[in-house]
Amino acid sequence: MKPKPDALTSAVRLLQQSDRLTSELRARLLRDHDEAEVQEALDRLASWGFLDDERTQTLWADRATSAKSKGRHLMIAELVRRGLAIEEAETLVLARVSEESERERAQAMVARRRSEWKRPEQAARYLASRGFDEELVRSLVEELFPT
Repeated sequence: MKPKPDALTSAVRLLQQSDRLTSELRARLLRDHDEAEVQEALDRLASWGFLDDERTQTLWADRATSAKSKGRHLMIAELVRRGLAIEEAETLVLARVSEESERERAQAMVARRRSEWKRPEQAARYLASRGFDEELVRSLVEELFPT
């Protein structure tokens, strides 16, 4: 039977798979290692520059906001799911995606998908599911399906 890796080895493997916040990495390591060993591993990784929550948050925000098929609400939800506080996620996303930019993203999606929608509800459901603001969705649907 193969010996269990120490906390530092486990942490490095987890970081090779994906950027992680310190709190996320700690929680994962505590499943298999004791607190003292985990803290020592985290301290070493931080001293080597492998743990930097601010850098990780910025990377995640850059990735989330680079997707052209997502609205700001979905971007924020993804960052929160990854472990950011909602306030941090909102600040990061709103700093990168303006209302105008979000509108342009939504309009581009509408232009690509317009022929698929026969009823306003279909367009509204699709845009809302992609995280676009309710008022923006309403506005675009009214443009697509004038009454």
